[in-house]
Amino acid sequence: MKFKSGASFNRDLVGPTAQTLREIYGYTSLPSLFVEKATQLRWDAAIKGPPFDPFLYAQKLGIAVEERDDMGLDGMLECDEAGRFVIRLRKDVSKERKNFTLAHEIAHTFFYDVLTHPRSYSGHHDFDPEEEHLCDIGASELLMPSSVFKQDLFSEEITPVTLFRLKKRYQVSFKAAAVKVLGVTNNLACVIWKKKGSAIDVEWVCPSRIKRLTLCQTGKSSVELAMREPRIVFTKSDSFYGAKEHGRVVRNVSSLGLNANKAISLITMKTSFRR
Repeated sequence: MKFKSGASFNRDLVGPTAQTLREIYGYTSLPSLFVEKATQLRWDAAIKGPPFDPFLYAQKLGIAVEERDDMGLDGMLECDEAGRFVIRLRKDVSKERKNFTLAHEIAHTFFYDVLTHPRSYSGHHDFDPEEEHLCDIGASELLMPSSVFKQDLFSEEITPVTLFRLKKRYQVSFKAAAVKVLGVTNNLACVIWKKKGSAIDVEWVCPSRIKRLTLCQTGKSSVELAMREPRIVFTKSDSFYGAKEHGRVVRNVSSLGLNANKAISLITMKTSFRR
């Protein structure tokens, strides 16, 4: 799954999915349309949690779910001539990954009649990146309803440990939990760092725009300390090399080392600059 921040991606929604949904529903914010649909489904189906079981959503909607060993894809949605939905899931994946895939495929049913190839997307009839992104948003809201998730999130100081607690509580992947946290806080970024030799590089980052940042390895940064002492959270003002016009960037960072070669950081996006 590839995620972008909702605000920036919404401005880029100009393909057939966006055009069709705006014409019919009149929504300026299409992510909000999918969030509202997911919220209404949760209330109508009386699904309680956390965790919010996607198999219960499917059951309430009358969607058949099959787990199969012979699938290359994580999931697939099919609809027969009578309008009955079947979701097929890859069996040999983690429960967390299966949960998100099922919720994502359920989100494809939200506006199925409207979005059954209203127009071609750049010549690709079977894959619309805008629809996939919106279904990721719908899936996230089904599994981690913002109203409930925020209460859990803000019940304590937010550190990388929080992400693992939420991952377990909502039975989602670490990355899905991280993306949700970033979506409801609006001022954080998450980075997974990997050390190779003497270099410390970005292995995964959200939002993607901070890929251009490079850690200033001072020996005292929260990232380096976390790698030296795994399982302990370090919070410091770390320096990064940013875009040339900004020089060095200083940000408040909370880091947790997983081992001597990998760490996770939550970075506060408010910045100061040094020349």
